Amino acid sequence: MSDGVGRPTIYTQELADEICRRLIDKSLRKVCEADDMPHRDTVRDWVINDHNGFSDQYARARRMQALEWAEEILEIGDGENMTDTQRARLRVDTRKWLLSKVLPKVYGDKVVIAGDSEAPLEVIVTRTIVKPDADDSA
Repeated sequence: MSDGVGRPTIYTQELADEICRRLIDKSLRKVCEADDMPHRDTVRDWVINDHNGFSDQYARARRMQALEWAEEILEIGDGENMTDTQRARLRVDTRKWLLSKVLPKVYGDKVVIAGDSEAPLEVIVTRTIVKPDADDSA
């Protein structure tokens, strides 16, 4: 089934699998530009409404996409052609920022003030009542 211009609009597991496979290497926008793919609004609707469990499959594909970005960082940094180092730095920084937002527990900044990462601060309140000695009242 399609929306009249050749794009599929009916969810199938095969279509969901193909979207997620392509998503690892491309943005959703790029994936959905292909004529054999649904519009990105259709895919987002499937995610939001968890159509046939698609939300979990989509989330896994997005995690795999983020890991692909991490590999790209290494490739860019190890690149032989370093004629445009500013562009390479921008490409690396963009991927690092995205990784820190998409997978913050793995790639985000780790700030621990004291203690461990699960409970960095421990607050202990002690109450001490001091009674004056009878001899000090003079």
